[in-house]
Amino acid sequence: MLFDRRTSSGDVIVQRDNGRLMVQTKATGTTPPINTFETPISVSDGAWHHVAYVFNQASNALISLYVDGALQNEGRNAKSWFWPTNTGIEIGRSHDPAWRRFNGSLDDFRFYQKALAPSEIAALYDGDGGVAPGEVGLDLTSSMTGQTSSALDRKSTRLNSSHLVISYAVF
Repeated sequence: MLFDRRTSSGDVIVQRDNGRLMVQTKATGTTPPINTFETPISVSDGAWHHVAYVFNQASNALISLYVDGALQNEGRNAKSWFWPTNTGIEIGRSHDPAWRRFNGSLDDFRFYQKALAPSEIAALYDGDGGVAPGEVGLDLTSSMTGQTSSALDRKSTRLNSSHLVISYAVF
């Protein structure tokens, strides 16, 4: 489990046993998930990788997954979805016992308040030298400082944007 913010609605990003990243999105009252796809490449190669997850929660909108600045795959929502306001963000773990904890390292998690363009994601991968304070929608620095685990459960976090980029490095 890399990222989880889902109960009856929401999404998860998982690194599968084959090293590919999988996105699974649910909407309240739907079975199966409304959007599921995975990358064609593995990130389990002993190297750091930059991952960017760009989503739009509207019906028929795209969710995109970039690895090392390049689009790897995207899927279209079968219907609109949302993050429940009482559900926190879990990084590296999940409250759902169906998912395993992440066994690796995560660094430089960023949540943007807008959907970044492909050129902006490529610039992040190339090394952007930092982010202007007004562009970051959530700062987890104080929550993650001194952590000896990749796992973070931030129940008090409220991030409610329908267009967002999550950017991080995975090893």
